[in-house]
Amino acid sequence: MAKLFLMVTAVICSMCFDISAEAAKPVPLSYFFQKDGGVVWTWFNPSDISTRSVHTFKNEPTALYWEKDSTEIRVIDQHMIISFSGAGTLLNDKPIALPQMLANEKAVSLWRDASDRQLRIATWMTIQSEQVQDDKIRLSTGDIIPAMTNPEWGWHAVVRLFKQEGERWIVERTLATKSEAGDTPGLSVLKPFWNEEGHSNINLEASKYCASFDTLFDGRVCHDGYVEQEVKKAFYSYALPNCTLLPDGTLNDQGCDVATSGFVSCEDCNFDLVHLTEEGDSLHAIFPIFLRNKENGSFQSLSLAEKGQALIDGNGRYAFIESKEGVSVLDLMMGNILINAKGKGAFWLPSD
Repeated sequence: MAKLFLMVTAVICSMCFDISAEAAKPVPLSYFFQKDGGVVWTWFNPSDISTRSVHTFKNEPTALYWEKDSTEIRVIDQHMIISFSGAGTLLNDKPIALPQMLANEKAVSLWRDASDRQLRIATWMTIQSEQVQDDKIRLSTGDIIPAMTNPEWGWHAVVRLFKQEGERWIVERTLATKSEAGDTPGLSVLKPFWNEEGHSNINLEASKYCASFDTLFDGRVCHDGYVEQEVKKAFYSYALPNCTLLPDGTLNDQGCDVATSGFVSCEDCNFDLVHLTEEGDSLHAIFPIFLRNKENGSFQSLSLAEKGQALIDGNGRYAFIESKEGVSVLDLMMGNILINAKGKGAFWLPSD
C-alpha cells in the first residue's frame, strides 16, 4: 500500500471545498525547494502570479505555525523554534529549544493551544517490531502503551504531545498510532487534543482518518458519496471507460484499479478539480487529474506528466497539486495551471 504519513502532506483530497470564489481573499502558497546546498522557503501569490524567496534553511523545517494574529510565524529548524514576521522577515527573538527527544523521535508539528495559550509540540516515533509484545508498545522511558490493533495493517508508531511550561516541556500525552499504509490513523490520533489557536501546516494530515474505522473528523471524507450520481457516472465513463459501475453508481472495485474519486471545488468557480483514488488509500489522488467544466459538464485531463500519487488542497478559487515531481497551482475560475514548480511541503498561508 502507498505510504501515507511521509506524504505531507502533508492528506487529504476527497473533501469538497464550498467557498465563494469572490469572497475568498487570495493568499500565498508556501513551499520549499532544494538549491545550492540549502532549502529555499518560497511564497507564491496566485493573484499576480508572483514568486519570492523568503529564507534559505540548511534543511527543510519540520513544522510551521502562524500565530492567530498572523504577526509572527514560528518555525522548527535545527532542533530550535525560530520566529519570522508575518511578512517573512527573520526576527531576532531568542530561539526556543525543543524538548529532549528519544532515539528515532522527531518533531512533526507546532501550535499554540487556544485554551491555555501555551505552545504544543507533537513528535513521531516509528516503532520497531521487537518493541511490540502482547499488543503492548514498550518505550525506552519504561512507558507501556496499548498498541493499536484496528486497523490490523500499518506500521506501529507513537506520537508524543509536549506542552511548554515556562522554559520546560512536559509530556501531556503518549499515543499509539499506525502509518505507512492506506487508511491508517497517522497524526489523526492528535485530533481530540488539538485545540489550535492559529494555523499550522499539519492540519490536513491530522484530519485524514476515514470513517472506515469508527471515526470521521470534520472536513475529511473517504468516498464520493456527496457527489451527484449523474456527475459521478459521467466522470467514470470519461476517465475509466472500461470499468463497470455498481447499480448505485459507485465503482466496481473488483474490476478497476481505483476505489473512488474526489472533487475539489469552490461555489462560484467555473471548474471542479476531479481525481481518482487508489484502493486502500482513498485520501490521496492519483494521476491523471481532471478538470470538470461546470457549465457543460465536460471533462479534460490536466497536462501534468506525473505518475503515482498526489496531495491536493483547495483555497477559494485556487488549488495546489503536489507530487514527487513538484508543485502545481490551478485557477478553478479560469481552468488553467498558473505554475509548475520544483518543490514540496506546499501549504496555503492563512488569510487573516
